[in-house]
Amino acid sequence: MRQWLLPGTRLQDIPSQRALLTEPGMHLTLGLHPMMCDDHPADAIEQLAQAIERDKPCAIGEIGLDLLAAPESFPRQQALFAAQLALARRYDLPVMLHVRKAHGQTLEMLRADPPPRGGVVHAFGGSLETAREYRALGFCFGLGGMVTRPQARKIRAMAAALPLAWIVLETDAPDLPPHGRNGERNEPAYLPQIAAAIAQLRGCDAAALIDAADANARTLFDLPGEPA
Repeated sequence: MRQWLLPGTRLQDIPSQRALLTEPGMHLTLGLHPMMCDDHPADAIEQLAQAIERDKPCAIGEIGLDLLAAPESFPRQQALFAAQLALARRYDLPVMLHVRKAHGQTLEMLRADPPPRGGVVHAFGGSLETAREYRALGFCFGLGGMVTRPQARKIRAMAAALPLAWIVLETDAPDLPPHGRNGERNEPAYLPQIAAAIAQLRGCDAAALIDAADANARTLFDLPGEPA
Protein backbone atom coordinates (compact mmCIF):
# COMPACT_ATOMS: atom_id res chain seq x y z
CA MET A 1 0.00 0.00 0.00
CA ARG A 2 1.55 3.27 -1.15
CA GLN A 3 -0.89 6.00 -0.09
CA TRP A 4 -4.09 6.05 1.90
CA LEU A 5 -6.71 8.36 3.36
CA LEU A 6 -7.60 8.62 7.04
CA PRO A 7 -11.24 9.80 7.13
CA GLY A 8 -12.50 12.26 9.70
CA THR A 9 -15.64 11.74 11.76
CA ARG A 10 -15.52 14.17 14.73
CA LEU A 11 -13.72 17.37 15.65
CA GLN A 12 -12.17 15.81 18.77
CA ASP A 13 -10.40 13.21 16.63
CA ILE A 14 -8.50 15.72 14.49
CA PRO A 15 -5.42 15.96 16.79
CA SER A 16 -5.02 12.17 16.60
CA GLN A 17 -5.37 12.28 12.83
CA ARG A 18 -2.80 15.06 12.59
CA ALA A 19 -0.33 13.05 14.70
CA LEU A 20 -0.40 10.26 12.09
CA LEU A 21 0.66 12.53 9.25
CA THR A 22 4.26 11.54 9.97
CA GLU A 23 3.47 8.20 8.27
CA PRO A 24 4.65 8.20 4.62
CA GLY A 25 1.70 8.27 2.24
CA MET A 26 -0.90 9.32 4.82
CA HIS A 27 -3.52 11.93 3.81
CA LEU A 28 -6.35 13.41 5.87
CA THR A 29 -9.99 13.98 5.19
CA LEU A 30 -11.96 16.05 7.71
CA GLY A 31 -15.69 15.93 8.30
CA LEU A 32 -18.65 15.51 10.64
CA HIS A 33 -20.07 11.98 10.42
CA PRO A 34 -23.89 11.72 10.29
CA MET A 35 -23.99 8.89 12.86
CA MET A 36 -22.25 11.07 15.46
CA CYS A 37 -24.51 14.11 15.59
CA ASP A 38 -24.51 14.12 19.39
CA ASP A 39 -20.74 14.67 19.29
CA HIS A 40 -20.91 17.72 17.01
CA PRO A 41 -21.19 21.05 18.91
CA ALA A 42 -23.35 23.93 17.84
CA ASP A 43 -20.38 25.67 16.23
CA ALA A 44 -19.08 22.50 14.56
CA ILE A 45 -19.13 23.95 11.04
CA GLU A 46 -17.10 26.99 12.09
CA GLN A 47 -14.57 24.75 13.84
CA LEU A 48 -14.42 22.44 10.84
CA ALA A 49 -13.74 25.36 8.51
CA GLN A 50 -10.86 26.46 10.74
CA ALA A 51 -9.44 22.91 10.71
CA ILE A 52 -9.69 22.75 6.91
CA GLU A 53 -7.76 25.99 6.57
CA ARG A 54 -5.10 24.81 9.03
CA ASP A 55 -4.67 21.15 8.05
CA LYS A 56 -5.32 21.26 4.28
CA PRO A 57 -7.20 17.94 3.93
CA CYS A 58 -7.55 16.29 0.54
CA ALA A 59 -11.34 15.90 0.99
CA ILE A 60 -14.26 16.63 3.30
CA GLY A 61 -15.63 13.50 4.90
CA GLU A 62 -17.04 11.27 6.02
CA ILE A 63 -20.24 13.24 5.58
CA GLY A 64 -23.71 12.32 4.41
CA LEU A 65 -27.03 10.92 5.60
CA ASP A 66 -27.91 7.79 7.60
CA LEU A 67 -31.53 6.74 8.04
CA LEU A 68 -30.60 3.26 9.24
CA ALA A 69 -28.52 3.89 12.35
CA ALA A 70 -29.64 7.38 13.34
CA PRO A 71 -33.11 8.26 11.98
CA GLU A 72 -33.93 10.45 14.99
CA SER A 73 -31.17 12.91 14.09
CA PHE A 74 -32.04 13.14 10.40
CA PRO A 75 -32.99 16.85 10.34
CA ARG A 76 -29.67 17.78 11.91
CA GLN A 77 -27.85 15.39 9.60
CA GLN A 78 -29.37 17.24 6.65
CA ALA A 79 -28.35 20.62 8.05
CA LEU A 80 -24.77 19.49 8.68
CA PHE A 81 -24.56 17.82 5.27
CA ALA A 82 -25.73 20.98 3.50
CA ALA A 83 -23.24 23.10 5.44
CA GLN A 84 -20.37 20.72 4.62
CA LEU A 85 -21.28 20.69 0.93
CA ALA A 86 -20.97 24.48 1.09
CA LEU A 87 -17.50 24.04 2.62
CA ALA A 88 -16.55 21.69 -0.21
CA ARG A 89 -17.44 24.43 -2.65
CA ARG A 90 -15.67 27.13 -0.63
CA TYR A 91 -12.42 25.15 -0.42
CA ASP A 92 -12.70 23.37 -3.79
CA LEU A 93 -12.54 19.87 -2.28
CA PRO A 94 -14.11 16.51 -3.11
CA VAL A 95 -16.29 14.81 -0.51
CA MET A 96 -16.37 11.32 1.01
CA LEU A 97 -19.95 10.16 1.51
CA HIS A 98 -21.47 7.86 4.11
CA VAL A 99 -25.01 6.98 2.97
CA ARG A 100 -27.38 4.35 4.34
CA LYS A 101 -31.05 4.04 3.37
CA ALA A 102 -30.92 7.64 2.11
CA HIS A 103 -29.63 7.63 -1.47
CA GLY A 104 -32.67 9.54 -2.76
CA GLN A 105 -32.35 12.32 -0.19
CA THR A 106 -28.57 12.46 -0.64
CA LEU A 107 -28.79 12.76 -4.42
CA GLU A 108 -31.42 15.49 -4.08
CA MET A 109 -29.11 17.53 -1.85
CA LEU A 110 -26.09 16.90 -4.08
CA ARG A 111 -27.98 18.09 -7.14
CA ALA A 112 -28.99 21.25 -5.28
CA ASP A 113 -25.35 22.02 -4.36
CA PRO A 114 -23.00 19.69 -6.25
CA PRO A 115 -19.45 19.50 -4.88
CA PRO A 116 -17.06 21.02 -7.41
CA ARG A 117 -14.80 17.95 -7.57
CA GLY A 118 -17.24 15.11 -6.92
CA GLY A 119 -16.07 12.53 -4.42
CA VAL A 120 -16.44 8.92 -3.27
CA VAL A 121 -19.53 7.08 -2.11
CA HIS A 122 -17.95 5.03 0.68
CA ALA A 123 -18.97 1.35 1.05
CA PHE A 124 -21.38 1.70 -1.85
CA GLY A 125 -24.08 -0.95 -1.89
CA GLY A 126 -26.67 0.59 -4.17
CA SER A 127 -27.84 -0.36 -7.63
CA LEU A 128 -26.07 0.31 -10.91
CA GLU A 129 -28.82 2.81 -11.75
CA THR A 130 -28.12 4.70 -8.51
CA ALA A 131 -24.39 4.55 -9.28
CA ARG A 132 -25.03 6.24 -12.63
CA GLU A 133 -26.85 9.07 -10.84
CA TYR A 134 -23.89 9.64 -8.53
CA ARG A 135 -21.43 9.34 -11.39
CA ALA A 136 -23.21 12.13 -13.24
CA LEU A 137 -22.19 14.32 -10.29
CA GLY A 138 -18.54 13.23 -10.46
CA PHE A 139 -18.48 10.39 -7.91
CA CYS A 140 -16.46 7.18 -7.68
CA PHE A 141 -17.44 4.20 -5.53
CA GLY A 142 -15.52 2.69 -2.63
CA LEU A 143 -15.47 -1.12 -2.62
CA GLY A 144 -14.27 -2.90 0.49
CA GLY A 145 -14.57 -6.05 2.56
CA MET A 146 -18.25 -6.71 1.81
CA VAL A 147 -17.44 -7.52 -1.81
CA THR A 148 -15.43 -10.56 -0.64
CA ARG A 149 -18.42 -12.16 1.10
CA PRO A 150 -20.23 -14.81 -0.99
CA GLN A 151 -23.62 -13.91 0.51
CA ALA A 152 -23.32 -10.25 -0.58
CA ARG A 153 -24.69 -11.06 -4.03
CA LYS A 154 -26.03 -7.59 -4.85
CA ILE A 155 -22.75 -5.86 -3.97
CA ARG A 156 -20.71 -8.45 -5.85
CA ALA A 157 -22.86 -8.10 -8.97
CA MET A 158 -22.53 -4.32 -8.80
CA ALA A 159 -18.74 -4.56 -8.36
CA ALA A 160 -18.53 -6.73 -11.46
CA ALA A 161 -20.62 -4.29 -13.51
CA LEU A 162 -19.18 -0.90 -12.52
CA PRO A 163 -16.82 0.62 -15.10
CA LEU A 164 -13.25 0.34 -13.87
CA ALA A 165 -12.81 4.12 -14.00
CA TRP A 166 -15.50 4.43 -11.30
CA ILE A 167 -13.82 2.21 -8.65
CA VAL A 168 -11.57 3.00 -5.70
CA LEU A 169 -10.47 0.51 -3.04
CA GLU A 170 -11.16 0.88 0.68
CA THR A 171 -11.22 -1.13 3.88
CA ASP A 172 -13.50 0.77 6.31
CA ALA A 173 -11.00 -0.39 8.94
CA PRO A 174 -11.51 -1.35 11.70
CA ASP A 175 -15.01 -2.38 10.50
CA LEU A 176 -16.22 -4.70 7.71
CA PRO A 177 -13.34 -7.20 7.53
CA PRO A 178 -13.15 -9.42 4.45
CA HIS A 179 -14.54 -12.93 4.16
CA GLY A 180 -12.81 -15.41 6.44
CA ARG A 181 -11.86 -12.74 8.97
CA ASN A 182 -15.22 -12.25 10.69
CA GLY A 183 -14.77 -10.96 14.22
CA GLU A 184 -11.29 -9.68 13.49
CA ARG A 185 -10.20 -6.06 13.43
CA ASN A 186 -10.10 -4.97 9.79
CA GLU A 187 -6.72 -3.68 8.58
CA PRO A 188 -5.45 -1.78 5.52
CA ALA A 189 -3.19 -4.80 4.97
CA TYR A 190 -6.27 -6.70 3.77
CA LEU A 191 -6.65 -4.52 0.66
CA PRO A 192 -4.97 -7.14 -1.58
CA GLN A 193 -7.66 -9.66 -0.58
CA ILE A 194 -10.35 -7.13 -1.51
CA ALA A 195 -8.67 -6.32 -4.82
CA ALA A 196 -8.28 -10.02 -5.65
CA ALA A 197 -11.98 -10.65 -5.01
CA ILE A 198 -13.04 -7.78 -7.25
CA ALA A 199 -10.64 -8.87 -9.98
CA GLN A 200 -12.01 -12.41 -9.86
CA LEU A 201 -15.57 -11.11 -10.17
CA ARG A 202 -14.57 -9.00 -13.15
CA GLY A 203 -12.35 -11.61 -14.78
CA CYS A 204 -9.33 -9.32 -14.84
CA ASP A 205 -5.82 -9.20 -13.44
CA ALA A 206 -5.64 -8.03 -9.82
CA ALA A 207 -2.52 -5.95 -10.42
CA ALA A 208 -4.22 -4.13 -13.29
CA LEU A 209 -7.27 -3.44 -11.11
CA ILE A 210 -5.09 -2.09 -8.30
CA ASP A 211 -3.24 0.21 -10.71
CA ALA A 212 -6.52 1.52 -12.14
CA ALA A 213 -8.08 2.11 -8.72
CA ASP A 214 -4.88 3.83 -7.60
CA ALA A 215 -4.98 6.14 -10.61
CA ASN A 216 -8.67 6.90 -9.97
CA ALA A 217 -7.93 7.87 -6.37
CA ARG A 218 -4.93 10.02 -7.34
CA THR A 219 -7.03 11.94 -9.83
CA LEU A 220 -10.04 12.34 -7.56
CA PHE A 221 -8.12 13.46 -4.46
CA ASP A 222 -5.28 15.24 -6.30
CA LEU A 223 -2.70 13.05 -4.57
CA PRO A 224 1.01 13.49 -5.23
CA GLY A 225 3.24 10.96 -6.92
CA GLU A 226 4.16 7.74 -5.17
CA PRO A 227 6.14 8.45 -1.99
CA ALA A 228 9.81 7.47 -2.02
